Amino acid sequence: MLFRVICQPQVDNHPQCVYRIDFRFLFVLHSHKEGENLSEVYILHIERDLTDAEYSELERCVSPEKRQRLRGFIRRADAFRGILGDSLTRYALSLKTGIARENQKFIYNDYGKPMLADKSGVHFNLSHSGSYVVCAVDERPIGIDVEEKKQIDLQIAERFFSENEKKYIYDNPCQARFFEIWTKKESYIKREGGGLSLTFFNVFSADNAFFHRVFEYPNAVCHVCTYCDTAPVCKIVSLDTLLA
Repeated sequence: MLFRVICQPQVDNHPQCVYRIDFRFLFVLHSHKEGENLSEVYILHIERDLTDAEYSELERCVSPEKRQRLRGFIRRADAFRGILGDSLTRYALSLKTGIARENQKFIYNDYGKPMLADKSGVHFNLSHSGSYVVCAVDERPIGIDVEEKKQIDLQIAERFFSENEKKYIYDNPCQARFFEIWTKKESYIKREGGGLSLTFFNVFSADNAFFHRVFEYPNAVCHVCTYCDTAPVCKIVSLDTLLA
């Protein structure tokens, strides 16, 4: 699977560097303290539609309530992302806990954030946008957000961003900085479990928050918020793996 990665140099007026990385042969080396709990991020890039048979196979593990909600979507793409999000989450949790995908049961907090019913020490969070579905897993609360990059009015920042965040965007006006701040703020709110608004805090001074960029492509960006300064381990998951 090939991805294009854009590296923005630190020197002004220098052209961007574009690399193609084949994740089949990519090994990431990292250092961490012995006994440190590392967060993991599972990434699915949707490259084609599901067949009816594949959708039915993935639907087999979904709860009756969620199955009903998915069938209520008007756009097939929304139903596909929903079923793939559920499947990616179950796949990631099966690796973390050993609980088979079809045996996982979920409970929800007051804001709708799901938790495993039988594993209070395992935390996870899901996000999907465009052709990307991502799931983060940790032993402490974690939040993740992915956003498809679309042309937007930067004045939206006036409604939702703090003064420091707006200055960061306007000092170098571009869509990339807007989506960087947006995904960081969303990931923090999701880590906290809901109940906050985007205007309640700013990402440059959020308490006990470490933001890690999972990826940034020309069409999408993803950030995860953890309690640890160690970057998460990222794993690419294929559709074939979810269907196995």
